[in-house]
Amino acid sequence: MLAPLILNLALSIWLLVSAWVMPHGPVTSWNAMIVALLAAAVSLLAWAAPGRPGLRHGTSVLAVWLVVATMLLPHVALSTMANEVLVAMGFAAVALLFPAHRKHAARPAVRPV
Repeated sequence: MLAPLILNLALSIWLLVSAWVMPHGPVTSWNAMIVALLAAAVSLLAWAAPGRPGLRHGTSVLAVWLVVATMLLPHVALSTMANEVLVAMGFAAVALLFPAHRKHAARPAVRPV
């Protein structure tokens, strides 16, 4: 299923872009970039290795970190904080709406003739 991968990649790309286009401090900018790159990598790994159920929870962990970091790190603007919380909610929503990243189209078993 490509939908969770596409949604998570879109959220990751926006988080990465927002680190430059929205007012960030140096620490929060680096945090947004690192979380964006990790979320993209985890999403790609979860899609590429459907047999590893633990990978699909990686973006959920990153979403929790993003909210915690938003509350703990000094931010320049309220809009930046809101953006990061909304992106985290997006990652969490994808994890809730598509809990089975590992379910690709099942192929029938090949039986010898």
